Amino acid sequence: MEGKNRTILVVLTALVIAVAVFSSFGMNLIPPQTATLTRPKPVPSASLEPVESPAGGAELPQVEVTPETVQEIVATLTRPERYYREITVTYSGVDTPTVSKVWAEGGWTRTDTTRPNGIVQHTLVGEGMCYYWYHNSRTWLSAPADEKSADLDGPRIPTYEDVLLLDQSTITDAGYVDRDGLDCLFLTWTGETPEEVHTYYISVEPDSLGLLAEAQLQQGGRTVLAMEATAAQQPEIEASTFLLPDGTDPRTGDA
Repeated sequence: MEGKNRTILVVLTALVIAVAVFSSFGMNLIPPQTATLTRPKPVPSASLEPVESPAGGAELPQVEVTPETVQEIVATLTRPERYYREITVTYSGVDTPTVSKVWAEGGWTRTDTTRPNGIVQHTLVGEGMCYYWYHNSRTWLSAPADEKSADLDGPRIPTYEDVLLLDQSTITDAGYVDRDGLDCLFLTWTGETPEEVHTYYISVEPDSLGLLAEAQLQQGGRTVLAMEATAAQQPEIEASTFLLPDGTDPRTGDA
């Protein structure tokens, strides 16, 4: 595939451009722009060539996706405010995958996850709390949550934003690819040992922007974890989706 040669056009706010693209050149004063991200388009080289801003403002650069720039680009991605999608996670040595249905709206995420043993766990995350219960249960447990809980405590998928903390030297490849019709950034990096290789595919489609579309973890050339998700939809989500088993709405405290 031509992933290494294709690029993503990221239209950023001027402040983000100053930090993410031009900081090494000492550029500090750029007029503010409206932050948007458009579908990537190829550019002929790795140079930053000016293009006209979609908002009709100052010209903004095209940024090629490389191991050196991919963390800066990932840092600008913002997930949709509302979406529904399905996630499948397969583990080496486990015949049946883990399948999750995920609804997100207004900072709350509801996940219904069917484990390989057939048990269904419901997880509700929002406003610094995580609630979870099993199917047909009338009671639940709760615990403090952070920004990773919607991924880790729900569908148990990697929190791709962790790549922002990577030592850039561990990133071995990055680019832009089409994954079954879904436009994605990808990056590959080595873990604690050279035999541990991670690959993430992050959607840059408007409806799925900033969502992890696929992920693989390989150890010694063997895939030990594979995750894939359907493209996000943006349906109207019923209020009952975010209720606890007894009908309490944790967003308002109303029963």
